[in-house]
Amino acid sequence: MKGNEKFLIRLLDSNDIFVIPVYQREYEWQLEHCKQLYSDLLSTIINNRPTHFFGSIVSATNPKGGRGEYVIIDGQQRITTISILLIAIYNILKQGILISADKKLTDKIHNKYLRDEYDHTIKLIPAANSQNAYNALFSEDLGDLEQDSRITKNYQYFYTSILKREVTIDELMEAVSRLVVIDIILEKDDDAQLIFESLNSTGLALSESDKVRNYVLMSLPLEMQEKYYTSYWYKIEKYTPKNTDAFLRDYLTIKLRRIPAIANIYSEFKVYAETADKETLLQDMVKYAKYYYMIQSPETAEGDIKKILTKLRKLDNSVINPYVMEILDGYQSGMIISNEIISILRILETYLVRRIICGVPAQGLNKVFMTLHKDVLRQEGNETGYVEKLKYILLSKQGSGRFPTDTEVRDNLLNRNLYQDMKLTYLLYLLESLENQDNYEVVDLENLISEGQLSIEHIMPQTLSDKWKEELGGSETALQVHEEWLHKLANLSLTAYNSKYSNNSFFDKKNMPKGFKESHLKLNHYVATCDKWAREELVERNNQLTNLALKIWPTYVSSFVPAQKEGNTFSLDEDVDLYNRNIYSFTFAGTKYSVKTWREFLASVIGLLHERDGAVLQDLALSSEKTPVAQAISASEDAFSPGDFRRIAEGIYLRVHGDTGSKISLIKKYLSLFDVEPGDITITVSNPVVSTANPVNSRQKGDMYFKFWDQLLVEINTKTDIYQNRNPNRSGWFTAKSILGGSMDYFMSISLKKCTVGFQCNNMDIMKNKKLYDYIHSHKDEIENKIGLPIIWERGDSLRISFLSIRLDDIDFMDESTWPQINSFMVGNTVALSEVLTPILQKY
Repeated sequence: MKGNEKFLIRLLDSNDIFVIPVYQREYEWQLEHCKQLYSDLLSTIINNRPTHFFGSIVSATNPKGGRGEYVIIDGQQRITTISILLIAIYNILKQGILISADKKLTDKIHNKYLRDEYDHTIKLIPAANSQNAYNALFSEDLGDLEQDSRITKNYQYFYTSILKREVTIDELMEAVSRLVVIDIILEKDDDAQLIFESLNSTGLALSESDKVRNYVLMSLPLEMQEKYYTSYWYKIEKYTPKNTDAFLRDYLTIKLRRIPAIANIYSEFKVYAETADKETLLQDMVKYAKYYYMIQSPETAEGDIKKILTKLRKLDNSVINPYVMEILDGYQSGMIISNEIISILRILETYLVRRIICGVPAQGLNKVFMTLHKDVLRQEGNETGYVEKLKYILLSKQGSGRFPTDTEVRDNLLNRNLYQDMKLTYLLYLLESLENQDNYEVVDLENLISEGQLSIEHIMPQTLSDKWKEELGGSETALQVHEEWLHKLANLSLTAYNSKYSNNSFFDKKNMPKGFKESHLKLNHYVATCDKWAREELVERNNQLTNLALKIWPTYVSSFVPAQKEGNTFSLDEDVDLYNRNIYSFTFAGTKYSVKTWREFLASVIGLLHERDGAVLQDLALSSEKTPVAQAISASEDAFSPGDFRRIAEGIYLRVHGDTGSKISLIKKYLSLFDVEPGDITITVSNPVVSTANPVNSRQKGDMYFKFWDQLLVEINTKTDIYQNRNPNRSGWFTAKSILGGSMDYFMSISLKKCTVGFQCNNMDIMKNKKLYDYIHSHKDEIENKIGLPIIWERGDSLRISFLSIRLDDIDFMDESTWPQINSFMVGNTVALSEVLTPILQKY
């Protein structure tokens, strides 16, 4: 590799031809980049600077070209922009608009910098997609310019800027002549790709797809570059316009079964493609790019697939793309037949819409769809098709990945303020789907609204007039109905009348021109039959719309029955309920290990990871971080209660206390530190062990815990701010920090038969715990007199934790009718405990 500092004008003043190869991105300098360049040129003259550094130009001799033909590896944006500027200067001089003191300047620019002096060949040959726009700048008739091209727009900017005469045209040329570049010419044995990656060039940053394209094409001979670009890469970019980075991420998600970070697409692709045949790889990418295009532009699909993809596109949920691409590939290959793909896509829509209605957080949904196709294919059981297995998988999801039940949907449509809580695009989708159910002609409500022909209307208005209050049963009743129903689905519709009439009486809204009575929308049919609009009508319309929603997006029952095995095998990246299951063994890095308990499994995996890199856990053991992975590791066994730890190595102890779910979660956090994917570990476990004494499964309990905490937080937050900004969870344990912080917490817990409130000293430093506990215990009489109930005091001399608690026994948690009694106990004693402890802790 040879590199020299050189004036850019000297690089152009030669007989060399510069070819922009097909793998280079399109010319992309925006107006702001050109403005910055022009400002730098003016500044160079005004401040009389002898040079201005303009980055690097990296090139290599074209072995198939003639003498002096160079392929530009890096710097095409800069050399193209300067050439555009020179054409603007040349055309202004040629047209006689401005005159140079150098009478030879016009010919010098044309014959030395822009064209070959002898055969008049244009010296710069842009990539194929920019050639026409660039060559048009040389035309005698500038009316032929490609107006939409970035090249043309930047030319016009330079042209008009020169005519402002902030400097003379000779001064501008002088500034151009002071631009300095590093001229790097690669030699035969140089690795162009490696050099390209290591350059720290100025200008417009490359996208991840730019880097991938360069990686795939740069190492090929020039004629192969052109063939592969035309046959493959051009098609990939055509099918993924302005979304190639996103497509590549989805493509890698399918192939790697994990989701690469946007910033790591290129590095992940290099590893994936390292041993692949490039043409085979590109053919596969073109195939998936077509599927991606069909998802983004569903009008290119056919029949019912077009209809359902159009609906999914309106949901604008990109996390489903990898899965839908795999489904389309299965359909194209014949693995999935036509009626199956329609069913699959409808199930997908139902799953998404039910979650939207119920406000289920989308967090982690990308991981559901990342492995969903693989999860379906590997199901073993009775002979059913893909559709039944898909239903089974989705219905088995729990927590944030769950398929909401009919009860959840009904509750949310009845109680949720959709107008306020739901994204407008989702609300429009909901209304449009309700309107178009069973319609022969589909009404495109989204376009009608965007064109101003329809608007979302509150039937009972947002501001109540005296007339409305009277119709609703008087001021007090009216305010109750208004507060309860205003923003709910039952009170929302679509109308064509002017919004200035929104506060009119119901009679006027119904009977005015374009009112409910004249509306052709099915959504307004029931409204048009009503003589008044009050609670009774709202309840009825809510029932009608809810039943219609459940018809459009029904719940499913799967006929698939999984094979019953002595041991079920799952990978750690699967969403599986492990409650009441025993573990038999796990496989990691191709080796199977037998274990008897989940504690042994946790310790064994962490031990194997430690063997890979001893520094990671060593650093954590000595760390003062408050992260879960750091707090579960200690350099001393004294940090944990007896029996709650395992020795991993000398000076490294691991806490193994906790339920199965928390152990799995902790393992996954450690795996990420060692760059190991959860899918690299498989476990063999028993079928769920059902207790005849307690036949409640973990999903049911989790659902009940979430529902209980949800309603309790509403009540407790009206009495104390201890649990403010906390969200309900699916476990039986809830904590909130005290004024001391540092794991000195208030807590609430509940099980099937008892509930507890209290205060815990649970810092990693045992001595801190005992010191604070002893201080609190010194106020024992004061605290017990305030509470008025027996208090359990537990110093825990052999444990790390110390606590005090108040307990209510013999409850029946699964009976919701007992919750008011439980609420009263937990809220009352939490408030009392806070009131007595806060001044004590303030003095600590």
